[in-house]
Amino acid sequence: MKRSLLAIALVLWMLPTVSAQCGFVSATAEGVSLCYRVNADGVTATLTHPERDWPYYGAGKPKGGIAVPATVTHSGKEYRVAAIDSYAFYGCDSITSICLPDGVVRIGTQAFNGCRNMKSIAMGRELKAIGEGAFAYCAAMDSLVLPATVDSVGMLAFSMCTGLRHVEMSEGQRRRCGSTVFHGCELLGERMEGSSRGEGEFLKKMDAKTGF
Repeated sequence: MKRSLLAIALVLWMLPTVSAQCGFVSATAEGVSLCYRVNADGVTATLTHPERDWPYYGAGKPKGGIAVPATVTHSGKEYRVAAIDSYAFYGCDSITSICLPDGVVRIGTQAFNGCRNMKSIAMGRELKAIGEGAFAYCAAMDSLVLPATVDSVGMLAFSMCTGLRHVEMSEGQRRRCGSTVFHGCELLGERMEGSSRGEGEFLKKMDAKTGF
């Protein structure tokens, strides 16, 4: 019953429910055009998706390895990149790797959902929060290093990352991590708990909470 409910939740998570406004476009060092919006503080920016009502890139979706810049310039003013918006790279299945700058403190809901060919994600040293389903279905990712600064991880954040074999996190993070965070990551049991009991036993050891 529990697994059936989780499966339904995963389907619902695949349906975007929020919209974002792309304020301006800026290219990375690799020449990949990314969308941003200026935050209310007037000094930072959030990397977002190009569509106002539907986070879908079509033929223009980002490809290959992407290094998100620490700052972007718009209308002559420089902004520090502080967040990755919900659905920012939703369904971008041609991305192979992502490197985030230290200034990014938040990764939004389903930000990288469906990036099934993304093999690695380098998170910045100031990251604090990872949203619900942020990396769901990133099947090619085989290892993960969670920065010590992270104190909030949403439900199903790394669910169905079926290639995930190794996760580095603090003991405190592991104890507080919700039982659905690694749902469907069947290769994790031995690497994280030093046993061969698999996902079922691993999840039983997690707290019942759905986040930190």
